[in-house]
Amino acid sequence: EVGRKKSETLTGEAAVYVIFTSGSTARPKAVAIAQRGLLNRFAWMTSFFGDEMPNTLQTTPLAFDSAVWQVLWPLTRGGTCVLPERHELFDVEALATLVAREQVTVADFVPSVLQSLLPEFESANSAVGRLQGLRWVILGAERLRAETARRLSALLPAARIVNLYGPTEATIGCIYHEISGDTGAIVPIGRPLPNVQAYVTGKDGWLLPRGAVGELVVSGDCFVIGYLGQTTANGFCTVPFAEGTDARAYRTGDLVRWNEQGELEYYGRIDSQLKIRGIRIEPSGVEKVIYSYPGVQEVELLVVPGEESNPQDELVAFVK
Repeated sequence: EVGRKKSETLTGEAAVYVIFTSGSTARPKAVAIAQRGLLNRFAWMTSFFGDEMPNTLQTTPLAFDSAVWQVLWPLTRGGTCVLPERHELFDVEALATLVAREQVTVADFVPSVLQSLLPEFESANSAVGRLQGLRWVILGAERLRAETARRLSALLPAARIVNLYGPTEATIGCIYHEISGDTGAIVPIGRPLPNVQAYVTGKDGWLLPRGAVGELVVSGDCFVIGYLGQTTANGFCTVPFAEGTDARAYRTGDLVRWNEQGELEYYGRIDSQLKIRGIRIEPSGVEKVIYSYPGVQEVELLVVPGEESNPQDELVAFVK
């Protein structure tokens, strides 16, 4: 707020915070988030989660945008945010004790991190019992496997579980799906939040029919100001079919389709971008660093899927 006069009004288009992301290139960029987008996200959460004062658990470092809602949203509702020690997030007994002691009602996890904890929870009945106060569990930042959703639902039958999608350029998260019953083979990323529009487009940039796989484009109140210091950038565009008078939109680079239930399903990327434990990684950036070492002639990157003993995916570089 440096330089702002007391008489000036903070509008919805004003920047409320700036956070770095890789975007669609290997070079980090600072995304300026509009107050409008943050208020829309908080308003949806308040409506969706009800009138009960939330007690959230900060599971994400402050360098990632999901920490914004974990810390700030409960304070707008008279609730609290619990700030854990790092070991309390990765030790089953410590995590269960913390949730019970602080009466945490809302928790957010990256699916691969949760998946690594599930085997221990499934074999520790006392720890699971201490988690039953959780009212909501949010999963996001990477693809949610149907098996992970089913196992979590079995452990916490009273909790409502939400799969949340959204790049930093769409203000934390802008599409959601509440898991109920049999998830099927694919867990949808869901429907747009209120005041957010989602479109599936082809290579020519025009809308595709339901069932066709194309690039996800989002617009509406989730739209950010842009990358700090850049007047133009890949991904930001205008679309003639946008609802309302604002045609500004963001091309996510994610491949999706509308299913028969009117929800979006995720099918991968149109480029080589990867997500490992919720972090966006550009292979070209990793390769560039490896090539800088003397004697390196070729580099090939491969994502190795997690196994039962180590559920988290790993990025492996083969070097010649």
